Amino acid sequence: MPESDRPFSSILMAVLLLVGGLITLAAGAGYMDNPDVMDFVAALDIIAGAALVIGGICCLIGKPNLWKITLGAVAVEAVAGICMMTVTVIGGIILVLICAVFVWWLHTSAIRRWFGV
Repeated sequence: MPESDRPFSSILMAVLLLVGGLITLAAGAGYMDNPDVMDFVAALDIIAGAALVIGGICCLIGKPNLWKITLGAVAVEAVAGICMMTVTVIGGIILVLICAVFVWWLHTSAIRRWFGV
């Protein structure tokens, strides 16, 4: 899809996915050394961070049906947020709310039209 046909919000969200994915990836890697955080939660953060980066790249290139990768990444991140509540309740709630916003955004008509689904 030509750059001029993409809504600005889609490009903005792609950038947010990339930045958020890199932060999540780095946080998960940092949690591996923290004895208060289960290795499972840290691994989920690493996987979700990598998937969010891949989802952001998919959003930037605008390939049809690749939005499912982004949705899957957000779902994994939501599970990581729920698990994060074992360490910090507020941090886990914020993470789940951020995921809810991304899920809402993925189902708006603009992004569905942009990806052709």
